[in-house]
Amino acid sequence: MDQSKLKPEFFSEVLQGNAAAVAIRAEGMIKARSPGCAVVACQPLPVEHYQRLVEDCEISSDSIPQPSGYRYWGGEDIDQLYWNFEQVVWQVDW
Repeated sequence: MDQSKLKPEFFSEVLQGNAAAVAIRAEGMIKARSPGCAVVACQPLPVEHYQRLVEDCEISSDSIPQPSGYRYWGGEDIDQLYWNFEQVVWQVDW
């Protein structure tokens, strides 16, 4: 099948009512509202680690939409709280 014949909403329509459709719709909305930007949906990304590896790169989470995240404890060996995101839009400046 020629992929160009599929509507942009194909996956969100097919998965309507399924939790997977939320991420697909969110990615589509972010792309539609971010012309000229690269939008990449990915599994959890250790952005702090990435930022340390790449010079001249600043990474911050956008406040709109509100990031969804949680804190977790590193355990007895690493007595520290960590922050992790379930949904977040990162702003990457080079």
